[in-house]
Amino acid sequence: MKNRVFKYISFFLALGLIVSACEKTDIQKANEAYDFNSIVPVVQGVVGPTSVSQTFSETYSVNYFRGGSTWSWEVTGATITATSDDTRSVTVSFPDDGTAVLAVTETTEGGKTSETFTYDDITVNPFCPMSRDDFLGTWSGQETGDSEGDISVTFIAGAGANEIVVEATDGTPGILSKVFTGWGETFQPGFGPEGDITLVVNENGSIAIGHVYWGQTLPGPYDYWYHGSGNWDGCGAAPSMSFDFNLDWAGDGGSNRSSSVAMTKQ
Repeated sequence: MKNRVFKYISFFLALGLIVSACEKTDIQKANEAYDFNSIVPVVQGVVGPTSVSQTFSETYSVNYFRGGSTWSWEVTGATITATSDDTRSVTVSFPDDGTAVLAVTETTEGGKTSETFTYDDITVNPFCPMSRDDFLGTWSGQETGDSEGDISVTFIAGAGANEIVVEATDGTPGILSKVFTGWGETFQPGFGPEGDITLVVNENGSIAIGHVYWGQTLPGPYDYWYHGSGNWDGCGAAPSMSFDFNLDWAGDGGSNRSSSVAMTKQ
């Protein structure tokens, strides 16, 4: 009797396994329900800068992913120099100043092509190269924000090949100086750059100001860091630069005080 019971149980188990093996998985069911031929493609958007520097390259990409699709790119006023393997992004070179227009279409796996998506006109700014030595000397202009008014600083060469430095005068930095004089604080010797400010002037016309320990002030003592970013321009009657500059007293990259600086070389 027991043998019969075991035979029946084994039979139904085997039958169940056969039925479950024939049953399609959820993924298989989803794939069958997903009909590539029914997709209506629409380019949803493009990510990339709308203001660039002449002679340099930038990367642009569609801001979404659709399995099985490919993208076709065209540009006027510039040159596409590389396309990613999945065609979702391109590298564009800008040999001439003026404007450039980028256009892209999507083609689905089912062979349907979207309407052309045109990226907003890209402004190509003229580029006049400057060496590090071209930045050295006196620059004057305006500072606005938490430290307001006329500003005049003298840049000296920094330690790096593309670094320039504003030295502090009597412990007071040349930028955001009114913040520290208003507090009655001066930077003390032996702590960090002691109020000096280092700017990295990149070849492509950008200015990078890393998150740097600035030093310690008295009375206090208080510790400060700085960071920021901006651009320089070697064209025109005189070279110019503009950048946003931030004071951080927590050391976490935040901005407790800030100013915007615009200067031309004298």
